[in-house]
Amino acid sequence: MAVVHSGFCSAVLLYPSHFGIACARSELDDYVFYWRVIGYLFGVEDRYNICSQGVDSALAACKEIESEVMWRGLRNPPTGWNEMADAYVSGVNLFLACGAPLCSKESMVAFRARMAGYNVPEWLKLTQLDRGRVWLLRLAAMLMLWCPGFEKLLNICAFALYKYSFGLVGRQLESYAGRDFRS
Repeated sequence: MAVVHSGFCSAVLLYPSHFGIACARSELDDYVFYWRVIGYLFGVEDRYNICSQGVDSALAACKEIESEVMWRGLRNPPTGWNEMADAYVSGVNLFLACGAPLCSKESMVAFRARMAGYNVPEWLKLTQLDRGRVWLLRLAAMLMLWCPGFEKLLNICAFALYKYSFGLVGRQLESYAGRDFRS
C-alpha cells in the first residue's frame, strides 16, 4: 500500500518546481500531513503510511520507491503494464483534454524520467509527437512557476474540463439504465 500511496503524492513532493510549485518547507509539511490523513481515510495504518513520520521520512521513502520500484520496473515492464498505462493515460486525457490525445504513455514516462534525472528506458520509443508532448508538459510547468496568473488560468480551465467530464460520466452511467456492466 505504501507504493500506491506514494504514487499519488511522490512526484509533487520530490519535484515541486517541475509542477510549477514554489513553496516553503512548512507547506511541504502540510502537504505530507494531508497525504497522511488521506492514507488514514483509506485504511492505511500509520506503520505503513509513508507520510506518518513527517516530510523527511516521506521524502526518503518516496525516493526509495522511485528508484527501487518504479524505475526498476520500467527497465523491464511487467505483464499488463501496457494495459494499465493505457488506462491511466486515457483517464488523464479525459480530464485534461476531454479525451483528446494530449498525453501518451511514452510522453508521460519520458516527462517523469527527465524530471527525476533518469534516462528514458531503452524500450521506450518517442515519436516526434511524443517529444512535442514532453516539451509542452515542461513548458506548462515552467509557465506555472514563472508567470503570475498562468496557474490560475490553468485551474479555471481544469475546473471547466472536470465539470464537463463529470457530465460525460453521468451520461454514460445513465445509458446503462440499470444493466449490469461488470465483466
